[in-house]
Amino acid sequence: MIKRILSAFLVLALAFFAIGGCSSGGGGGGGGGTCPEINTDIEVCDPETGGPFSVVVDNGFFPVVVGSETVLEGFDDEGTLVRVETTVPDEIEVVAGVTTQVLVETEFEDDELVE
Repeated sequence: MIKRILSAFLVLALAFFAIGGCSSGGGGGGGGGTCPEINTDIEVCDPETGGPFSVVVDNGFFPVVVGSETVLEGFDDEGTLVRVETTVPDEIEVVAGVTTQVLVETEFEDDELVE
């Protein structure tokens, strides 16, 4: 279940960064490049007709490299130590007909696994 949620999140995050990283010509802090043409037709999400999907995630803001591990650690509002570990295994999964890279996230509170 978590893998499916993470895969869906990954697809949405990629779409967000792809749109947000483009220059709008107004000096709004975009990446200086030109935006790809935005296609909002539902057919773009249909795996049978194509779509801009790729298992290779080379986004500079959210790199997904097989074998990488990321650890985020801090305290919540109640002072509990929270740690989130993200691992990228050499594993792919098909979600709604789209091949996606699997991410595994585990969350700990005071070194106890909670999710």
